[in-house]
Amino acid sequence: MKRPLLWSLAALIAAVLLTRAQLPAPVFLIVPALLVPLPLAFRVIRVSDVILVTGIYLLGVFTGFQAFGAAEALEPFFDKQPALGGVVVTAPVIKSGKTRFVLKTDGQNGLPRAKIQVQVSEELSELWAGDRLRLEGELRRPEGARNPGGFDYGLYLKGEGIEALLYAEGDGVAVLGRTGSPVLAPLRLGQWLGRRCDAYFSADQSSLIKGVLLGDKSMAEDLTEQFRDAGISHILAVSGLHVSYIYAMLLALMKLFRLRHALRPWVLLPCLLFYVILTGLSPSVIRAALMLSVLVFGQGLQENYDGLSGLCLAAIVILIASPAQLYAAGFQLSFLAVLGIILFNRPLLFQWERLTSKKPGFVINSLVMTCTATLATLPATLYHFYSVSAAGLVANLVIIPLVGFLIAAAALTLILIAFLPMAVLALPAAFLADLVLTLTQLFSRLGVLSLNRGALSAAELVLLVTGLFLTAGYFNLKRPLARGAVTAILGSCLLILASQPFVRTPLKITFLDVGQGDSALIETPSGAAYLIDGGGYEDLGFNSAQAAAQTPISEQVLLPALYAKNIRVLEGVFISHNHADHSQGIEELLGTFPVKHIYVSTKHNEVVALTAWGIPVTQLGQGDYLKTADGLGVEVLWPQGETEALSDDDQNEASLVLRLVYGKRSFLFTGDAGAETEAQLEATLPQADVLKVGHHGSKYSTSEEFLRKLAPSVAVISAGRYNTFGHPTPEVLERLGGIGAACLRTDTQGAVEMTTDGTGLRFKTWLP
Repeated sequence: MKRPLLWSLAALIAAVLLTRAQLPAPVFLIVPALLVPLPLAFRVIRVSDVILVTGIYLLGVFTGFQAFGAAEALEPFFDKQPALGGVVVTAPVIKSGKTRFVLKTDGQNGLPRAKIQVQVSEELSELWAGDRLRLEGELRRPEGARNPGGFDYGLYLKGEGIEALLYAEGDGVAVLGRTGSPVLAPLRLGQWLGRRCDAYFSADQSSLIKGVLLGDKSMAEDLTEQFRDAGISHILAVSGLHVSYIYAMLLALMKLFRLRHALRPWVLLPCLLFYVILTGLSPSVIRAALMLSVLVFGQGLQENYDGLSGLCLAAIVILIASPAQLYAAGFQLSFLAVLGIILFNRPLLFQWERLTSKKPGFVINSLVMTCTATLATLPATLYHFYSVSAAGLVANLVIIPLVGFLIAAAALTLILIAFLPMAVLALPAAFLADLVLTLTQLFSRLGVLSLNRGALSAAELVLLVTGLFLTAGYFNLKRPLARGAVTAILGSCLLILASQPFVRTPLKITFLDVGQGDSALIETPSGAAYLIDGGGYEDLGFNSAQAAAQTPISEQVLLPALYAKNIRVLEGVFISHNHADHSQGIEELLGTFPVKHIYVSTKHNEVVALTAWGIPVTQLGQGDYLKTADGLGVEVLWPQGETEALSDDDQNEASLVLRLVYGKRSFLFTGDAGAETEAQLEATLPQADVLKVGHHGSKYSTSEEFLRKLAPSVAVISAGRYNTFGHPTPEVLERLGGIGAACLRTDTQGAVEMTTDGTGLRFKTWLP
């Protein structure tokens, strides 16, 4: 068995996947049952290797059950305001007027010992890692992705070992003292160095230096967005790139002081360990430190270093310590980048030299390494972020070397000003920081070159991997068997991709969780897409300061959902009425995502503003009927034909009431229409299988007579968690229960997806 660590990693990944799926116990015996007979069937496989692989698999099963089991001990405290105490175990991050840190509780007041992420509504500038606190706030359960394309925050926190979230006010936090733990001393040093940066550099310079050198995450959102648009946001997360620069600096210093070769590992390894703690124990830093440690000791023992085995060893250590890291974007990107470089960098450089008869210089070396890392991480990048920047290829070539010089200059500056507090010493690092920021701003303007789409399909993934191995020369195409295999793989993938536009799928309607608002995404069998409302911010005008301070609902929910489903254009959007919690998201989409047509109520106030984008706007009224080429019909039941604009108070009763019909199945959307509108519809109201409950479950909508006439089998309520309106109200829930309708709620179950072929009807929710 060549590379037993590679097989061990594969077995460990299988253990993590199985334990998270919570499959029956007999399923976990399949892997050992396959491994144990191998030495008997194949003499080249050693018993010791099988024992190693099986042992790591069983260890992975044990730690997996520990990681993915429910946090039952904390269950009684969720959605309550317990008083608790503990120690701050991360460097506090101050951003947007709030303070975030991780607290390790002390197990008092009936609470179990656990790691809890705390967010305080004020800036606690005097808080340090190691401080002992007493505080109280609302304890919440971390939740998973609430929408298609949404971020699984609960799984991310599991990877960090965090079991709960606590939201507290500043006056509810009391500092009792500080622990003398030596493990937390590097974190406090990192905070102190960060404050030195703040004192000697401008705000933007300081946030960049703290990010690339210390792993600080307090950079302002506008700067973070520039790095993201330029395709180089990875340099803000301390990883293997940064560790390699630190390693090179340490190595240069040891050579300068002529330290003996045999002593170097014993200096390098403690320094690397210190840097790992200083930067907050990031998995990517741990991975890089482990690989460098294997390299250093391997060289010390005069053995050949196997980069792939070193990478596998680092992955095994991280996944055993924290199995949920397997699902973390940072873990996947970090390992795939290194894996791509290990597998493809040298072969591609060899191919270059063979074709050109020239040795690759610095530019070619850098370009090939950037391309291999980018292509290797492409599947994970699209899966997690739905975007990849073409400008990032050039930006990486230019900016990454500068970041190396910046890290060296900043580290030297911080050491010098600790003894000689002179502002002039910071000038070189300040110049380099400004240069990186300026170039990033320039490259960010090329963000329009980004590819926005969902995760790669299985066929696309096989095509990418096969193409990389083929380009790197792994297939000997002179052999008929290899040539036939490559032709069959590539041909099959291309055939699958070419046939996809002709494959009809069921009708899908996804009621998105947009908080206290409404939004439904319709995907027709032929692949067309429509949106009914887009959510927004209740009681906040589109141009208000409060709305501007929030992350746009289009960026939070709508765009991730559209990209995740690989929707490239919206054939039409329907705005039920002119309230922000219905129209805001659509107004944000216009100009950023292709929309072919806008449909509004005849009582909509913003028709002039909507037409500014050059998109056709059609006012709909009772009796209008639309039908798609693949058989989806849209009946307009309300409002009647008046066209005058109305005040905000009168908008609800002017909501578009739409009935979607596909085959034998129908869906009714009522916007915020209340009992007044329902009464006028009752005489001619057709039945519907699914009702989008009016006005988020307000007691003034969804009357008993309306429900009796409509007779839905499923009701969907779109309301916000912790909303202040009390939606959905007990009265509406009781009425729905009275007619036996299954009730699905976005506030408790996240997005709800309905699927029908025109006869059957199925649904799933994004949260259990």
